[in-house]
Amino acid sequence: MVRSYLQRGTVMKSMTKFSVSEDVIKKLFTEKNLGVVTKIVPLTAGEFNSAYSVTANGRECVLKIAPRQNNEHILTYETDLMRQEVAFYQILREKTDVRVPEIYCADFSESLIPAHWFVMEKLSGVPLTDANLSGSEKARVYEEIGAILAQLHTVTGTAFGYVQNGLCENWYLAVRNMIENLLADCKKAGKRCKLGERLLAAIRRHKALLESVPCTYVHFDVWEGNVFYRVNENGGFSLALIDTERGLWGDRLGDFCSLDFSKPLSEKTALLKGYNRVSSVPILGTREEEIRYRVLCGYLGLIMYTERFYRYKRTQKKYYVNAVGGKKMLSDALRVLETDE
Repeated sequence: MVRSYLQRGTVMKSMTKFSVSEDVIKKLFTEKNLGVVTKIVPLTAGEFNSAYSVTANGRECVLKIAPRQNNEHILTYETDLMRQEVAFYQILREKTDVRVPEIYCADFSESLIPAHWFVMEKLSGVPLTDANLSGSEKARVYEEIGAILAQLHTVTGTAFGYVQNGLCENWYLAVRNMIENLLADCKKAGKRCKLGERLLAAIRRHKALLESVPCTYVHFDVWEGNVFYRVNENGGFSLALIDTERGLWGDRLGDFCSLDFSKPLSEKTALLKGYNRVSSVPILGTREEEIRYRVLCGYLGLIMYTERFYRYKRTQKKYYVNAVGGKKMLSDALRVLETDE
């Protein structure tokens, strides 16, 4: 979670990445009539897929290559993840005005390489992490991100969870299944997460509330690295989203977990201001909304805690960063979920 694919520097090491040579990249573009490749630059910071900036026939685009499907280092919910990413990009382009990359080609056949891959538009602008903004400028940007989230959540569904793992009839069943899968992943790695087990018990206390949650599209990886910022000619700015691969059908409040990280939902002032300006169903910061929000904060913490066993070696800093961050998110969530008011 929480990463950008369009930054340059040292390539993030991960046990899921399936890298290819420049000759293979040129062959992919030739076979799919995408043009003559003149420049290839590996893109960094991504921790799951391999990604490259590729210039072909003068057009810059991005090639993403998924891990092999039989890679033992992927989590249960990450099975066939790239197919969902492409599908969600197409849904957002059709049903919203949110700027997302255009897909030029997608190949899930594994006929050219033993992995799924696709080529998309390379967005103009920079990740918000790289934008040099003042506090007041960032507040305005966050307000517009809130408005974007409101647009995303107009896309509704009829069943809950991850498409690739099977959908459920309500949000409680889906989120229970999501947590159980991560705990099983943890066990498969020979580990245990007691905080995650407490999270599973805690959601049972709120079963009736979770069963009543409406079903919307949830990006679930909206952080500054996945928001592209572009200055317009008139001095204003526009925003775009990337990395829809972690998307699911569920509780819209999940899209507030990764911005203004770890703050209570009611304190995410700029995001809520922009959201409520656009949404016909405003977020009011109620106790019930905070509970729903904390369920997904806890779930994100469990992902962070568990994926370190699959992504990194114990010699890598990220192994320990994920442990600390995951435990904090779980602990913060449990303080709310296990308390009666």
